[in-house]
Amino acid sequence: MTVLHLFSFAFIGLVLLVVHSYFKRGFRLTLSFFLFSFIVGMRKEAGTFLGPALSNMRYPTPFIYTTNYPLLFSVLNTTIGWMLAFYLSWCIAEKIVERSARLQGKIFPTLLFAGMVIAALSYAIEATAINIGWWKWVFFDLHLAGYLVGGVHLFALSAWFYFALNFLTPYFLIECSRFRKTNWKCIFFLIPFSRTCTMLFLGSDLPRMTHEFGTFFILMTLVITNPLSFNYPNFKERLVGDSLVRRMVDIIPYIVMFIILAVLIFIDIIQIKNPHLLISLFPLAVFIFLSLQKIPVRLIVLFTLVIGLIFGKVGISACLPGLIFLCLDYFLSLRHTL
Repeated sequence: MTVLHLFSFAFIGLVLLVVHSYFKRGFRLTLSFFLFSFIVGMRKEAGTFLGPALSNMRYPTPFIYTTNYPLLFSVLNTTIGWMLAFYLSWCIAEKIVERSARLQGKIFPTLLFAGMVIAALSYAIEATAINIGWWKWVFFDLHLAGYLVGGVHLFALSAWFYFALNFLTPYFLIECSRFRKTNWKCIFFLIPFSRTCTMLFLGSDLPRMTHEFGTFFILMTLVITNPLSFNYPNFKERLVGDSLVRRMVDIIPYIVMFIILAVLIFIDIIQIKNPHLLISLFPLAVFIFLSLQKIPVRLIVLFTLVIGLIFGKVGISACLPGLIFLCLDYFLSLRHTL
């Protein structure tokens, strides 16, 4: 399977997600979300692909693409991937927080789980991409490297996590919260620029890590103390009742996720011939299970603990999603009763 095949699957998935967003969230949110995600993805990937050519860049990209496709196609391909990943993470996280009355309909818990879904998606994609040769890293982060498979390292996962937060946080606050009716809401655009400025003017090592830890601390504090409710713009719902079309639209995110998993499994087993890489799919699969309301959380956690026992330390990552959800829900319920 080539990058061109991957582009075809990603484009089909993106079209399906646009359809889902249009019918479930309305024209305004659909237009604003995919327009801004396109702009953000293009800005990031233009720098990524131009980095190797501009050797005088102060902070060149930490990885290089090894494919020989035209620059415009490569930038567009990865941008579509970001658009798809952003919206999928929103949909899956939204379903996960619906399990808890204390998390349901809240912005910051949704942000937290969306970031973790993106990190899980990063793990699955990075393990395949590195081993098939789509790109390679020019450095290796040794932190927790022994707990991941396929040569994936923690920096890749954290980079996807914080890039998702830096897009979804201002978007949710500007378009989907009570602040959307204020005149000063554009101040939230400063959120993604704070990380960029930190790296440009202070450095990309300890200053970047300090900024990321601070961001995570603030997010967790808001999740617990002020989760903030979603406040969507009103729109006329076009699919009402329990029709077949409505049910089909509802499962579109899962169809797209199935396409992604099927492609990665095919490459890992058929092309790379390394079934060990399938371990990288476990965390993403667990998040999908968590988003399915009919599967009890405790059953999911029990299943992931068995995975951890079977696969050892490389199976621990599969245990984290369910445990984090249970711990957060229990903590908030305990806080509510006090």
